[in-house]
Amino acid sequence: MKAGIYNFDNIHRGDSVAATTFSMKTSADSLPIDLTGAAIKVAFRYEDILIEKNIGSGVTVSDASAGVFVLDSFEFANIGKYKYDIEITFTDGTITTFVKGFIKVIKDVI
Repeated sequence: MKAGIYNFDNIHRGDSVAATTFSMKTSADSLPIDLTGAAIKVAFRYEDILIEKNIGSGVTVSDASAGVFVLDSFEFANIGKYKYDIEITFTDGTITTFVKGFIKVIKDVI
């Protein structure tokens, strides 16, 4: 499966990133991919800063059989252009990078 691209809108340092819902579907026929028992990791990286979110710690699976999960709202403490990806590990051990992109965290006026 080829990773999709999703770039977040720019955000000011210290502001909350809105909770973002993702729906995992097959590329061939757009059927939902069952996430039951799967592990989901979202990793943001800028230089030596790494922020990771997992199920129960920043990621919420809202409908596993429909392939729907939420990256919960959170804040960035440091400015920079962060690359990120979402990696899913299925119960059979298959690992797939579902989506990737970036978010730019910009300075406040003060």
